[in-house]
Amino acid sequence: MTHHELDTAALDPHETHPIAAEAERRFVRCLSPDCSAEEHADTAQWRLASAAHEAAYQQARALWRASRALASDPDAMMLRKGAEAHVRRLRGEGRARSRRLRQALAASVAAVALAWGGWQGGLFDALRPPPVMADHQFETAVGEQRVAALADGSEVVLNTGTAVEAHLDRQQRAVTLHSGEALFDVAHDRRRPFVVAVGEDTVTALGTRFQVRHTGDDAVVTLFEGKVRIARADGRARDLAPGEQARLAAAGGIEVIRIRAEDADAWSRGWLVFRDEPLSEVVAEVNRYATTPINLADPALGNLRLSGNFRVGDSTSMASAMAALLPLRVTTQGEGLALAAR
Repeated sequence: MTHHELDTAALDPHETHPIAAEAERRFVRCLSPDCSAEEHADTAQWRLASAAHEAAYQQARALWRASRALASDPDAMMLRKGAEAHVRRLRGEGRARSRRLRQALAASVAAVALAWGGWQGGLFDALRPPPVMADHQFETAVGEQRVAALADGSEVVLNTGTAVEAHLDRQQRAVTLHSGEALFDVAHDRRRPFVVAVGEDTVTALGTRFQVRHTGDDAVVTLFEGKVRIARADGRARDLAPGEQARLAAAGGIEVIRIRAEDADAWSRGWLVFRDEPLSEVVAEVNRYATTPINLADPALGNLRLSGNFRVGDSTSMASAMAALLPLRVTTQGEGLALAAR
């Protein structure tokens, strides 16, 4: 059972409804054209606060996305056309309307989108204000994670030791991942592609959820929703489907494998998940988050295999768990910990 399942199952039934209602309120508000960057950031922090918040938010999003299938329904099309005509009339009556009226209209249109899939039909394209131009710079220290909101409504979850720079203009949304790992939840905008640069390679999306890891000269791209295109400096390109992960080695090429999506982004929920991994790789990953590093007293121990879920950042507890699962013992080594054979 995953951490996500444990948290949601442990919710008191009387507390579930308020969380779901708050998630729906926040989701609808974030669809509004006049939702500010501060409001997006506040919602991002609310989602990160607990797995229950994130699960409720994703449920609201799933309901909205599923409703887009109704976009071709004749009644839905009539409703959308009527809403679009109403918007045009309001615009024609001048711009001297109160902020409260604009917010009420935005909330109403968002409700229509939830019920009838108006976004895909182009309703929100008609309502969206001119693209916001902005520059962003975000960084996290070792062991730190952060949720950041871009001016276009996209979200970036920065993992430990990550540096991200973003420039938004009227043509595109350009992001550079200098180092580390980031999870991108991209706001839909057909007119402006969302391009993440990793060294000389790029990952392009229009509206999707994916993550990119950049350590050393290599990069790993994992797609959870939507579609992205990877373009390498040598001219090779590859589109990814949800559940695929691409490794971009410094030597060139694009190696694609299928992965368990819930494991790949477990770090964003505070967990590291390993499935029959060499101990050497497990220790290296754990040390990315740790201020107290773990070392192997004997390099040969790195060949041991380990599976398990571990809480991010607590290297002492992780070392103890490894020793309990494998024939190892924990000792101190300078300012760090060492795993030695029993």
